[in-house]
Formats: sequence, structure tokens, C-alpha cells
Amino acid sequence: MLPLLNAEKVNEWDRKTRESYGLSSSQLVDNAAKNVYDITSEKVAGKIVLVLVGGGNNGSDALSYALLIKDICRVMLWFAPGKANDLNLSLRRRCADAGIAAVSGFVSCDVIIDGIFGCAFHPPVEEPVLSMIMKANSSDAFKISMDVPSAYLFKADLCITFSILKREQYELGARECSGKIILSNPGFPESEIKKVESDTMLLADSDYSVKPFSDVSFKNRRGHVAILGGSSSYPGAPVLSAKASFHAGAGLVSIFTSSGAYASVSSYRPAIVRCSSFSDEGFDSLVLGPGWGCEGSRDSFFLHKKKVLDADAIKLIRKGDDFSSLAVITPHVGEFRRLCASLGIREDAREASLAINAVIVLKSHVTEIAFGNRSYLYDGMNASLGVAGSGDVLSGIIGAFLACGEDVLEAAVNAVILHQKCGRSCRSKYGYYDSLELINEVGLLR
Repeated sequence: MLPLLNAEKVNEWDRKTRESYGLSSSQLVDNAAKNVYDITSEKVAGKIVLVLVGGGNNGSDALSYALLIKDICRVMLWFAPGKANDLNLSLRRRCADAGIAAVSGFVSCDVIIDGIFGCAFHPPVEEPVLSMIMKANSSDAFKISMDVPSAYLFKADLCITFSILKREQYELGARECSGKIILSNPGFPESEIKKVESDTMLLADSDYSVKPFSDVSFKNRRGHVAILGGSSSYPGAPVLSAKASFHAGAGLVSIFTSSGAYASVSSYRPAIVRCSSFSDEGFDSLVLGPGWGCEGSRDSFFLHKKKVLDADAIKLIRKGDDFSSLAVITPHVGEFRRLCASLGIREDAREASLAINAVIVLKSHVTEIAFGNRSYLYDGMNASLGVAGSGDVLSGIIGAFLACGEDVLEAAVNAVILHQKCGRSCRSKYGYYDSLELINEVGLLR
């Protein structure tokens, strides 16, 4: 895991660390530029490169970079209007002395370097900067942002961010502006970076921690999942969850469904125990909501068992509900918006978690897992996972991990990582795919 800090805390950490170690802004700027050069020199060599320059240290990074690439490509500078700091002015003079041309507006180019605004910028973006960013975005040029995309409006293909990952980069609407993110240290002591603590962490595949079963494990030791879902309109959703639970390691799975869906569920897989009326005896975890439609009920919400609330079950959550840290709620963005409205809170995953005392798994291209005052983010960026039934698969995986003995946060984190790994594996094998192919990967990668 890596810590994520918001811009204000990053700037505070930057200032204190520079002062403590006597680090000069000039040296840090040159180091940042050299790091970017090492990463991108092959991309810009022999190309026409337009460098967009602001007046602060982000602009200084871009100017120092321009001085490094001037001998391997044709480079031009565009200066955003406004006051420039002393270091920035000094680097502008050096660029002029080196014969690097300045342009007054957008020009056709192969690569665009974004060095207008850093993470300290506060909106609004004024003209002519706004128009320049829009022209850059509409260009076919390869776009590289230094530290963060300017104002989270510049749409980079590659963002080389410095020292600490910024929380704002992973927010809905901003993540797609960063493209591929590479973390680079411009010269701060690694020991200080390792000391950084945050209430928001970025997950990696290496954080997956599901224990394998022993060779003598049998079905009753691997957990029993009860799935309450399905309706005449959506009989397949609980079957997908059940199949995913089996592939994620559950030894037994029982589906409790409506009479309208019973025939369809019963004919699908003989390994699933099928029941038409629910009894809570003998189950290690519950999955509530897949395909429920309007036929679901709150009766099982507050049983003292670990549970997942997905899809139509989320619609039944009410203000004042308390899940006693035994539930994982898995909304997509639209469901989360409706949930927050029903709870009377702002759209914030941690606030929702605190309001109902449950883990929130907010599903999007960046998935946020919130529990109390902490958040864990997984940077998925995989459009192929946006397929019907993908959420049912995730809820089934979580249910299996809960039944196998994991706590709610552990199960949510491990399930999100596994789900994402399976999506990437399917993408490489099939291109786009359906949820049955996704489930097969769960069994292979668990």
C-alpha cells in the first residue's frame, strides 16, 4: 500500500522536509526534470515538443526539462500569463539563452508537456490558459503532465507525480485526466517518504492476502454462503453470485429466491442448494440483493451474521440503520448517490460508512473501500469490467471470503483486488467478455 495525501498536506510535508534537510528548490526542480527526462526521453526524441509553462515551481520543472531535451528534439515554450517566481524567471532566461523558441499560442506538435499548474493550484482557470488546455486536449499529441494534470482539466496520457501520490488524482472525474501515473522522487530522503502516514491508502495486487486451503479442507470447513436474491425479471443474478462464491472457495452455497425465479435457478446448477423460504440456520455469511427487483425484504438485514448488501438490497437501507460492523455494502456510483440521499449525508464513502457502521465498497474505475475514518483505493481503470453481472460476481466473492472466516474489511479488500485481477486477465485473454468468463478466472486466480 502507498499513502495518498491531499494537496494541502503534500505541500505542508514538502515545505517542512525541505526546511529540515536544507533542500533547495532549484535542486529539487532539476532532479524532477531529470527524472522525467529518464522516463520520457525515448518518447520525445526526434519529435516536435510543446512545453506549457506556468509561473510557479511546476512551470520551473517544465523549463528545466526543456533545457534537458533541447538537443534531442525541437522544443517550443508557451508561457501562461501571470507572475513568475524568481526560480522560474531564472530558468526562462536560461531557455532564451539556449535558443529555445517561445510561441504565443497553440502550435501543431507531437508531444505536449504540461507544466502550467501544480497541486497547489486553486480554480478557476482563466483565459487564455483554459483555451490552451482545451486545444491541447483536442490534439492528437502525446500528453505528459508533470506532478499533476493542470487543474485536473488537462487530459494527460502519462503523469509523473513527485514524492507522494495525491488523493485528488484518484477522485471521480480527475483520475481519467492523469492517464498512466508514475511516482518519482525528486530528491527527498526516502526515509522521510516512508514515514508518511495517511488515512487513505492506495492498494496494490501485493496487498492480496487470502490464505490457501489445506489439502484436507472439505466443504464444511470452507464456509456456507446464503444468497437471497433473484426475481422473475432477474433470475440469473443470484446464480452468478453463487457460482462466483464457489470459485472463490466457498464449500456450500444456498440460494433463497422468489417463486417467480425458482424454476430458472433450480435448473441452472445442481451443486447449488436451492430453497424457496429462508432460514438463517447454518450459514456463515449472507449475500443480499442480487436480482431482487422489488421483491426483496429487510427481514435479514440485522441478523448477527457477516453479510454483503448489493444491488436492490442497497435501496432498502434507511437512515438510522446500524449494521454493527458486520456488513459490506457494494454500490456503484448511481446507487451510492441514492444511498447518501436516503441517509441525508453528502456523497462521501467514509461518511456513509460511519452513518451505517458498515464497510462501503464504492465501485467505479477507481474503487474506494471505506471503513470508519479510513479509505483504501484500488486503481482499476479497466473498462472491460463494466459488464452486466460483474457486480454480482464481486458480491459472491466477498460472501465467500466472509464465509471462510475473513472480517468485513479484509474480505472487501481481498475481493476487490481479486475481482480486478480477474478482469485484467480476462481482458488479455478475450478482449471483452461476459461475467461467466470472469467467474472462471476467479477460480484460477484465487
